[in-house]
Amino acid sequence: MKLKLTLLWISILLLASHEAMASAGKAADEKLKIQGRLQARYSYETEGAFGGDDDESAFSIPRARLKLSGQTLKGDLTWVFQVDFGKGDTTLKDLVVNYRILPWLHLRAGQWKRPFSREHLTSSGKLALVDRARTDKAFFCDRDIGIAVQNDFMKSPVFEYSFGLFNGSGVKSFVVDDKRTNIPDFFDPALVGRIGYNYGGIKGYSQADLEGGGLRASLAASSIYRLSDDDGEQTSKTLVEIDSMIKYRGFSMLAAVFKNFSDNADTKNGLTAQAGFVVANRYQPVVRYSLLDGIKDDGESSTTQIVSTGLSVYLMGHKLKLQTDAGVEIQSGSSNQDYLIRTQLQFVF
Repeated sequence: MKLKLTLLWISILLLASHEAMASAGKAADEKLKIQGRLQARYSYETEGAFGGDDDESAFSIPRARLKLSGQTLKGDLTWVFQVDFGKGDTTLKDLVVNYRILPWLHLRAGQWKRPFSREHLTSSGKLALVDRARTDKAFFCDRDIGIAVQNDFMKSPVFEYSFGLFNGSGVKSFVVDDKRTNIPDFFDPALVGRIGYNYGGIKGYSQADLEGGGLRASLAASSIYRLSDDDGEQTSKTLVEIDSMIKYRGFSMLAAVFKNFSDNADTKNGLTAQAGFVVANRYQPVVRYSLLDGIKDDGESSTTQIVSTGLSVYLMGHKLKLQTDAGVEIQSGSSNQDYLIRTQLQFVF
């Protein structure tokens, strides 16, 4: 049923775009772009020593996405529709409309990524390792439904900003009056803001330095302020993160720190640091360190450290690349170490 509805939406958008272009005589400012992305992955995960009873290995398709985008009114009005068929389900990722009032003032509405955390905002198709660091999920990085003002910050202008009001519930579904919906049955607003500075024409939302060049840098901070928790109780939550990106002649480094000021937060502090170097415009060895500082169910502090290393081979840039990484997870108070090995092929068209 979900697949049929998704295909119906796609057909309607394609038909509407075609009719709009035809009625305008296929004017130069009317454009429709169709893109797709497939990621095929093999994962091996073990708790403790290799070869144990808890080992898991499998092939999967974590992402199989179809993206439609278009523009009109001489590019002042743009829209994006993206759906994912990966993980054995069909989910709506993006459905957003953006209107450019002024070059530095855009009004954006719909469902898309909250402007929080550089790594989360970076497309999963432009990562240097197979997937994002653990801090991404630990600090509620998610898509959401809302409205925002911004300045096309994803293109890394000298000064970037985005401020929005969102539902605060992410894109998870709810059951209200026996009907499934993505609109929560309680008011859980989230104020999300991001500001940053970019130097040297950096592409701040692509992790590998495939473009090369001299020193480029980016520094940004973002915050989420929620008025209530997931149960609708009036308990404020504040999350803050600061991130930076440096690129220089094939070398790239990403760093980010996270802080959750909520009293009942499972994870209080987070840190991610990642570095890579592109050799011959094709091969990129990468290393990443992540740290999560939280609270166990018994009230004791808990620290999780993840060290990962990998190699990305860019056969056709990000359009066709092969990535392999391996990571070890170490938890305080535990003698066991968890290992994860992944290989992924990405194809973008």
